[in-house]
Amino acid sequence: MKKVLSLILTAVLMLTPMTCIAAENTYPLQYVSAEKANSFEDAVYDVVHSDVVDWSEQVVWELSEDVSKLEDVEWESLSDEELTEVINHSTYEEVGWFLLGLSDDEFEKILERDTTLIYPIYTFQDTGETTIDENGEKVPVQEQGILAEHYYEHAIRSVMTTFKWEDTTGTYTGTASGYFYFRIKQGGTKTTDLTVRVYNVTAGQGTVSNYEISGTYGSWKTTSVKSEKINKEWAGIILNGKYTKPAHYYTLWSSSGSGGLGRYDPWNSSYTEYTLDYTHSSSNVTDTVRIQVNGCNAGMVEGFSGHYKGTIDLVKYNNALKINPNGGTHGGKTSTYTLATKTCKSTTSVANPTRAGYEFTGWTLSNGTGAAGSLSGTTFTHCNKGATFSTDTDVYSNTTVTTTLKANWVAKDYPYEVRHYKQRSDGSYPDIPDETVTGTAGNDSSFTGALKNYPGYITPKAQTITIGSGSNVISYYYKKNTFDLKVNPNGGTWRGNATPTTLMIPTGDSEIIADPIPPIGANVTLYYHDDDDKIVNQEVRSKFSHWEKSGGGIFDAAAKKFTSGNGNASLKAEYTGGSITLPVLSREHYTFYGWDPNPDIDPDTEQPKYQPGETIPVSSNMELHAIWKVDFELDAYIERVLSPHDPVFENGEMGVLKVSLVGFVNKVEVTFPYEMSRYDGTLSTTHTLTPKLVDDVTQEFYIPLYSAEGGYRVTVTAYNEEGDSLTVYPNLTIVGSILDDFRTRLR
Repeated sequence: MKKVLSLILTAVLMLTPMTCIAAENTYPLQYVSAEKANSFEDAVYDVVHSDVVDWSEQVVWELSEDVSKLEDVEWESLSDEELTEVINHSTYEEVGWFLLGLSDDEFEKILERDTTLIYPIYTFQDTGETTIDENGEKVPVQEQGILAEHYYEHAIRSVMTTFKWEDTTGTYTGTASGYFYFRIKQGGTKTTDLTVRVYNVTAGQGTVSNYEISGTYGSWKTTSVKSEKINKEWAGIILNGKYTKPAHYYTLWSSSGSGGLGRYDPWNSSYTEYTLDYTHSSSNVTDTVRIQVNGCNAGMVEGFSGHYKGTIDLVKYNNALKINPNGGTHGGKTSTYTLATKTCKSTTSVANPTRAGYEFTGWTLSNGTGAAGSLSGTTFTHCNKGATFSTDTDVYSNTTVTTTLKANWVAKDYPYEVRHYKQRSDGSYPDIPDETVTGTAGNDSSFTGALKNYPGYITPKAQTITIGSGSNVISYYYKKNTFDLKVNPNGGTWRGNATPTTLMIPTGDSEIIADPIPPIGANVTLYYHDDDDKIVNQEVRSKFSHWEKSGGGIFDAAAKKFTSGNGNASLKAEYTGGSITLPVLSREHYTFYGWDPNPDIDPDTEQPKYQPGETIPVSSNMELHAIWKVDFELDAYIERVLSPHDPVFENGEMGVLKVSLVGFVNKVEVTFPYEMSRYDGTLSTTHTLTPKLVDDVTQEFYIPLYSAEGGYRVTVTAYNEEGDSLTVYPNLTIVGSILDDFRTRLR
C-alpha cells in the first residue's frame, strides 16, 4: 500500500489544478443535469464517448438504481464494462478512497483492466476569443488540455484535497473547498435548483469571492456568500439571498444528504431568528433568507465527504368545507358532511340543497379558527390563514381549518302548474307548453285549472286535482279548427299544377302563396327582311297582376302570406298583357330604322311605329316588319398608272379615276376642269350603269400635253334610282411635261 500511495502521490503532485473538467472514456456514462441531480428517478441517459461534458452546465454524476457503489460490489467478479459503469457512477472522492484501500497487488491488477481508470481526463478553458454557433449566438472558444493522464491519478488527488478543515478542538484550521445543493419547490414542483461551490475557503474569513452558483435560478437572487466560525464549535458557509414567495403559500424547510453532522438550516447562528417568512400573505412577497451550511455538510471537513441538499418547500395548507343541510338534502346527504378539502384560493362549486315544502334562502358561512373561506354565489373560495409555526420543531401546526355552510329555509305552499298546449298543423302537440300558469296552493286543497279561449281552437273540459307534495300539474290540449284554401292559377300553373289546388290550413296558421307562372297570352311574328328573309315567331306570356281573394282568412299581398281563419277561402290569379323587347338589327350597306306592322313604309317620310330595342306591350297576336333603307355612298380618287401612283402627273402621262358606289346607282357624271378638257373633249363623260347595291367605275385618261401646271379638282356626281345624287371632288396635280424629258434625250 505504501508503494502504491508513493507512486500515486508522485503522479498527483505533477498535475496542475483547473476549474472546469470533463471525463472522456469509451463507455456510456449515465448523467443527470443540475436541475434533476437530486433524484434518481429523473436520471437521463446519454452516450458521451469522446464528447466533452462541460461542468459549466453543472452535470452531476449520480448512481442509477440498478448500479451499486464501489464499496458494495465484488469488483473482481465484474466485467470491464460493468466495472467502468460502477466507477462512472461514483464521485472522484469515492473512487480515490476505494483505490487507497486496495493492496499493492490489487491496485496493479485493477489498473491492468480495460476500464475508465486508465484513460485521460480532459479540461477545457476559455481562450478569450469568441465564435458564432449554429444558432447565430456568440459563444466563447475553448482550448482543450489534459487534466490528468489517467483517471485514477485525478481520483486519488481529489481524496488528497479533502483533507482540509481539521477540527482540532473546534479551531478549524486549514483551507477548504466543497459544495452543497439548494432548491426551492412550489407545490412539489421545482422552481429553483442551485449548486453552490466554494474554493480554498478559510473558516471565518468573511465574504467569499471564490465561489460559483449554477443551476436553474428561478426567482432566487443571491446577495452574498460568507464563511463563518462560531464559538470554535462549527465552521461553514452562509448563503444570503432572496426569492418571491407567492400569495397564500407557507414555507417548510428540510435538508438531506449522506455527509456530515450539524446544521443546514435557515436560522441565524444563535437560533434566535428563523429567517424564512412563514406567515400567510394575500399577495406575493419577497422573502430574504439566510441559509447556513456547516463544513461537514458541504464536504469541507476532514472525514466528511457528503454534500447536503437543502429545500425551501412552498406549500398551501388545507381549508375543509363542511355542509350542514339543516333538515334538507345536499349531495344525497341529510346530515353535516365534508364537501371538499382544498388549498388556499382553490374553489368549490356549491349546489343548492333541497327540502320538500321549503324554499332555500341561502347559506350562513362560519369560518373556524384560522379559516378565511368566502362564498360568492355558488362558488366557495378556500383559504387558510391559521397555520402556526413551531420554532421547536420547525413545522406548522393546525394545517387544516374548517369552514361550515349552513342551509337556511323558509316554509312555502306547494306549487302548481297549468300547462296549455295548442295543436300543431300536423296534428301533434308541442313538447313545451304554449302557455304555462303557475302559482301556489295549500296542501290537500282542491284546485281547478282555469281554461283559455284560443280563437280557432276547441276548448277542452276543466280538470281538478288535489294539491300535494308531489307534482301538481294540469295539462290542457286545445284542438285546432281547420279550413280549406282553394288556389286557382286561372290558365297558368301554381306549384306545378294547371288545375286548382286545395290546401287544408288550421286556424291561425299561415301559408306562403307564391306567384303563379302566367299562361301564353299572344304570339308575335317578326319579319327581318334581311338577306336570309329570316322570320321569328315569339311567344309572349301574360303578366301576373294579383290574387283575387274570396271567403275567410287574411291574405297579405305584400308578404304573399295567407293566414287561415273564419271559414274556407279561395285565391284566383289575375293577369294582364305581356311584353316583348324588340331586337336591334344590323345589315351591311343598309340602315335599320325600327319595326312597323306595314312593311312598305318609307323611312324618309315616315317613322316606324317601334324603335330598335324598344319594349312594347302585347295583348294579342301581331306581325312586325323590319324597316330598312339602302345606304347611298360615293367615293372617288385619282392615281398615276405608273409608279408611284400618287395623283401627281406630267403632261402627257396616263392616269385612272376609280369610283366606288353603294345604293343602286344608275348614272355617274365625270367633269374635268376646263384647263384640261379644252385640250381633250373626251375627258368629261357620263357613265350609264345597271343599278346594283354595290358597284364601281374605272376611267382611264391622259393629261393633255399643254395643260398648265398646278392643282386641279375633278367633279364626280352619282345618281340613284330615286333621283338622289352625291358629289365628290378627287384632286390631281400637274408638274412638268413628258416633252421635257424627250427634249433632254434628243439633246
